[in-house]
Amino acid sequence: MVLVSNRKLLIAIWFYSLNFFMGCGDFSSERLSSSEKISAAKSVSFIAIGDAGTGDVNQLQVAVAMENWCKRGDVACDFALYLGDNFYNSGLPLEYDKAYPMWMERFTIPYLKLPFPFYVTMGNHDYSSQGILPPNWDKQDIYKRFDGQEERGDAFPGKWYFPSPWYQFRAGNASFAAIDTEHLIYEGREIRAQRKVVETMAKEAARLGLDFRIAFGHHPLFSNGKHGNAGSYGSGVSKLFEQRDGKYLQQFFKSNVYDEKYGCDLIDIYISGHDHNRQLLEKNTDCPGIYIISGTGGKVTALKRTATDKLENKTLWQTARLGFVHVTLSGRDMTVTMINEYAEPEAVIQCTKAASGKLSCEL
Repeated sequence: MVLVSNRKLLIAIWFYSLNFFMGCGDFSSERLSSSEKISAAKSVSFIAIGDAGTGDVNQLQVAVAMENWCKRGDVACDFALYLGDNFYNSGLPLEYDKAYPMWMERFTIPYLKLPFPFYVTMGNHDYSSQGILPPNWDKQDIYKRFDGQEERGDAFPGKWYFPSPWYQFRAGNASFAAIDTEHLIYEGREIRAQRKVVETMAKEAARLGLDFRIAFGHHPLFSNGKHGNAGSYGSGVSKLFEQRDGKYLQQFFKSNVYDEKYGCDLIDIYISGHDHNRQLLEKNTDCPGIYIISGTGGKVTALKRTATDKLENKTLWQTARLGFVHVTLSGRDMTVTMINEYAEPEAVIQCTKAASGKLSCEL
């Protein structure tokens, strides 16, 4: 799907490059100050975007839409969750000299004018050749190499935040945990370490009286896209190589074999990509919670389970169109806005967390 002419693409690259070579600031202190402000804020707003690293006109168009949306006077954008498949088709090269040009082309330049940090997680295309061959786990080292890297002209220097494949942070009235679902897909690698991060996130929320416990990663637990639900991912070649069946990701959420608590008991909201569409699913049973999929930062694929096909998962809203998701948390309220590639809001979903801890949403 090509939505911007080649001439416009060249203009966009020139425009971003011009900004890149102009200006600088106190990079390290700016990043630290922003982190402290986000942690202390009473409300917080963020973007969720995945599967963006195509390096083509689609990625640039969505990047410009993000910029235009966040410039609105009635909108706040404190940070972004970057949900994996950040560099198609086979991730960053292991050698820094080869990785740097791709990192510039597919991350720094497209998001140069966005003045906030990106909290990054990795996807299958970041780890493996074409996203289907066995992962090269050493890839995480080159992604960590870029953590906090500062570039002249960036509206928020050091915006790539990736200290580890799994980590935890606080923002406003929420505690967040980044998980590495590619590790979990392959025989539950590092499942205990990742559960520890989620437990730390949940304990922090309880200790500080935070209202929301949010995990984010690349692969979905539930989805109406072509990959489907964890535990029954894909079929044929994709099931054998790319997806396996996702049973270890399912266990991460649904089993207490690794700890006394189920992962589902520790997480209110799970945000992912992988399927190239946008969805908001509400589950009242079978791991109750809110599930947001935002995998349209650079690609679109059709939904496989729609109203006419008998939905596998109850959905409040879904679409197969380029764009991103904007979330605002304030008190016990969450507002989820679905935004297309022209920075137009397509749907607004209001959610509230009851005193019992149950989240309920409505359009």
